[in-house]
This record gives sequence, C-alpha cells and structure tokens, in this order.
Amino acid sequence: MNPITLEHLANGITLVKVDNALATAIISLYGGQIIEWHPKAQATPVLWFNPKAVFESGTPIRAGVPICWPWFGPHATDPTANSHGYARLCQWTLTSVSATDNGATELVLTMSDDTSRQSGKGVRATLQQRITIGDSMAIDLTTTNTGDQDIMFTEALHAYFKISDIEQISITGLSGCDYSDTAAGRRRAKQSGEITFSDRLDRVYLNTSSECIVRDPGLERRIKITKTGSLSTVVWNPWLETATKIKDLGAEHWREMVCVESANALDNAVQLSPGQQHEISVTYIVETI
Repeated sequence: MNPITLEHLANGITLVKVDNALATAIISLYGGQIIEWHPKAQATPVLWFNPKAVFESGTPIRAGVPICWPWFGPHATDPTANSHGYARLCQWTLTSVSATDNGATELVLTMSDDTSRQSGKGVRATLQQRITIGDSMAIDLTTTNTGDQDIMFTEALHAYFKISDIEQISITGLSGCDYSDTAAGRRRAKQSGEITFSDRLDRVYLNTSSECIVRDPGLERRIKITKTGSLSTVVWNPWLETATKIKDLGAEHWREMVCVESANALDNAVQLSPGQQHEISVTYIVETI
C-alpha cells in the first residue's frame, strides 16, 4: 500500500498525507513543514494542529513544525522583513519517499538556492529536510553553502506540541542554562529547576544541546526531545493577552499548545564557508507516564 497521498488545495498548496502502520501525518510543501503527527499508539496527536491556521501563499502556517531560516525572530537590520526568515514561506519540492526497516516513512524535501535568492534577502544556500514518520518522529535539516562567500544564519525547528493545559505541564532539561528573556526585553538570566507556566514565557536558552522532556500528566505522557547540531532551545507560550493579538491564534487555543524549539539563535548563529554544510536534527519520542 502506498503510504502517501497528495491533496491539492484550491489555493495551490499541496499537502502530503502519510498513513503507515505506525502513524499518520500531514506535510505542507508550502513552507516545507510537517503540520500534523499522530502516532497510532496515542489517543491524541503529538504536534498541535492549529484550527485557525491559514493556508495561503505569503502567510506562514502556524502549526506543527515551521522552519525558521535563515534568521530566527526579527531580521537583524530590516524591521520590514518577515519574522523567522523565508523558508516557511517558500515552495519546497518532495524529492523522495521511502520506507524504513521498522515501518516508518521517510520523506525528503528540498529548497533550491534559486528559491532562496529570489526570496528577498536570500543567501546562496540549499536546504534539504528529511522527515521520518513513525511511532517516533525525526527531522534533519541540512544547509549547504552553494555560493562563493561565507554565510551566517540562525534557524529553528519551531515545534508546536499539543498539550492538555499549559498550567499543568512542566519542562525539564534546561536547569542551569543561561537564557535571553524576550518577554523581559532580552534580559539574560539562568534557569533554576524545571520550567512551569503561569504567564507569558518567551525564552531562548543558549549553549545547550541537552535533551528536554515535556511532562503532561493531563495526557498521561511525556515528550522527549533529543537534538544534535543545535546549541539553542526556545520555549514559548503567548498566554492570553498576547494570544488575543495574534489573529491566527486567538483566545481559544493558547492553553493547548507549547513550543519547544531546537534552534541555533542569537549567540549560537552558524557560519559556513563556501561548500560547507550544517545539519540540525531532532527526534521526538512519546512515552506513557
């Protein structure tokens, strides 16, 4: 049985739907991002599928794991540039689909350097993303400098996780790490103990390759986030006041999502010489508690 089907939306966006023995998933070729992952052993999807997500060219899809590249957050010098870069606003190409030995499905997506250069503030680089869909999920994003000059970039795999209630979860793995607190004017501080939520939280944890765990008693599970090639971890929940100002989020759904992003941001920017590559990888594993 073919594990994938294609759905062509009226606005030109193509969705790749995966259904294998282990999980279902949906990937948008616009933005090159997975927008839903539901292991069949789980009662609830692991990635948050935003019911208010907008599927229109020129608008990022706020769901799943958007690709932030070649900058994270606002552009360093141009306040009119799109937040989080342009990879999530470009058309990607599905170049291969294969089955792994354990029954998972591996998809490879690419974004060419022509696409990159045509996107305004582009750099001479290609992107290749390998997504593995099974009872666990992995993303490997490789940047290749195809130009004749050094490039520097920041990036994030901006994962939105489905949770029971933001005030009931906790995140471990970052105690002792320094962070930049975006909600407090980028003030620097050090994390002490686990992360819990009682207000807006928007932090970039620096110089950390540690595994993180999202513990969710309400859904009786924990999500293990293991990464390589990433020295930053971003944790975000907008809380009510900020969520109401975001038109594709609103007051209804902020409690049921949290972002834990594997990244290279701020001090952890990546520099590549011509011909060099950099790979950032993350694996998500769900366990019962």
